[in-house]
Amino acid sequence: MNITIPPPDDYQAALKEIDSLMAAEKGTPEGNHLNALANLVVAYEASMITMHNIFTPLMTRDNLIASVPIHEHNGRPYFVRLVEIPEPWRGQFGEALTGSQTPIFEGEGKLAYAWDWTCWVDDKWHGRSGPTGLSTV
Repeated sequence: MNITIPPPDDYQAALKEIDSLMAAEKGTPEGNHLNALANLVVAYEASMITMHNIFTPLMTRDNLIASVPIHEHNGRPYFVRLVEIPEPWRGQFGEALTGSQTPIFEGEGKLAYAWDWTCWVDDKWHGRSGPTGLSTV
């Protein structure tokens, strides 16, 4: 099997392919493909985080808010795509979402309600810690 790390343009396609293979059984060709592709995407994400940390100034709360689009449903702010949240805050927010309901739209991947995102990023989500590692400058 010959799989390479996807270029940035193909990153979303790789994530969708991983989603489509989630039911694959371990040891099958599909399961092996899922495992290899997932490992490569994780390596790609880690390299992007490292490059981000080296070459990008620290992100402020305002930068983080501006970098994550809030998508509308029926003309109202409704959800954020977790994949559009930069690391390490995607992981932090994902942990904060544990036990929460999340919206589901066919083909959209993992989502969170816009109001949960807003409360979390503003560190005003009762009983849950907000983002860490943001610059105050």
